[in-house]
Amino acid sequence: MLDAISSGVGEIGLDRWIKDYDFEQQLEVFKWQLGLAAKRNLPASIHCLKAWGKMLEVLQAELLPRCGFVLHSFGGPTEMVLPLAELGAYFSLPGYFAHERKARQRDVFRHVPLERLLIETDAPDQLLPTERVLYPFCNTEGIPVNHPANLRAVYDLAAELLQEPLEKVADQVEENFARVFGGVSGRGLARVQSGV
Repeated sequence: MLDAISSGVGEIGLDRWIKDYDFEQQLEVFKWQLGLAAKRNLPASIHCLKAWGKMLEVLQAELLPRCGFVLHSFGGPTEMVLPLAELGAYFSLPGYFAHERKARQRDVFRHVPLERLLIETDAPDQLLPTERVLYPFCNTEGIPVNHPANLRAVYDLAAELLQEPLEKVADQVEENFARVFGGVSGRGLARVQSGV
C-alpha cells in the first residue's frame, strides 16, 4: 500500500530479456502498476528491455499519470522518442551509455528533446567507462561499483551528446525533474547532486 509520502511508482515495466518469463503476467502486473500511478498521479519509473513495441501499445491504451513517467535508462529506438514524449515520457540517460559499444543509444539521446531529459547513475549498476569515473569506489571484494557521486560525469555526457553548455543542461534537467516529481523535493536538488 502506498502512503501519503510516496513519490512515485516503480521501477515497473516489461522485460523480454529475462529467461523463462511469463510475458502475459508481466503485462498484467505492469498495467495494474501503471493504473495505480495514474490514479494517484505519481510518476512511474519504467524499465523496458526488448519490448518497446508492446510498451508503446500499452502506454497509448492505458491511463497515464498527468505528471508524466520516466523511461529509466531509455534504450528504445529513435522513432519512438517523439510518440513517447507526446504521451508524457521523460528519458533518463545513464552514464553506462558512454561505453563505446553503446553508440546506438547515444545517438538516440541526441534526438531526445532537452525538455524531456533526465539524468541517472543507476547506482550501483551500470558502471561508467573507467576514464569517466570521477570518484572511484570499490566494494569489499575490491570490485568497482557505481555510485551517485558520479552523477556529474553523466551531466558531462549529456552536454556532449546534445552539444549544449553544461549549465544549460543542468538547469533544464532541474526543471524537468521538478515538473515530473513536483513537490517531492526542494528546488536545487539536481544542481547539488550534479555538482554544477
